[in-house]
Amino acid sequence: MKFYVIHEIISYKNPKFGNGHAYSDERVKEYQEFISWSAKKYMMRNNLVALDGAIKLSIVAYFKIPKSFKKSIIKLISDGDYPHIVKPDCTNIQKGVEDALKDICFKDDSSVIDIRTRKEYRKNIGQESYIDIEIIGAN
Repeated sequence: MKFYVIHEIISYKNPKFGNGHAYSDERVKEYQEFISWSAKKYMMRNNLVALDGAIKLSIVAYFKIPKSFKKSIIKLISDGDYPHIVKPDCTNIQKGVEDALKDICFKDDSSVIDIRTRKEYRKNIGQESYIDIEIIGAN
């Protein structure tokens, strides 16, 4: 299964603990809920059920080009010669996506045996950020 989610990409943050309670970042929670909603919509539209067994997960995060970038950097991006080496990092992107897809696209995130995450800038200025997600049963 392969689908995409158009949304600002938000880094996963572990909950903070204090006074006997766990406090989650609201932006992260809303972001994961949006990914979950998008996945549910895709699964229902295509009459799919959550995969059981070993899973391969591929995530590509495409980031909007900042307006502050110079034309020379934008040219490098459009040529594929300028990597996205700023935050968020790949592990925080994939953790948020994995958690959002659990129980929707696959039974448990422990069944993910192969995961690949890549970050890129969009090729043209003004294009929105989005995440491309592909899930394959490894059997």
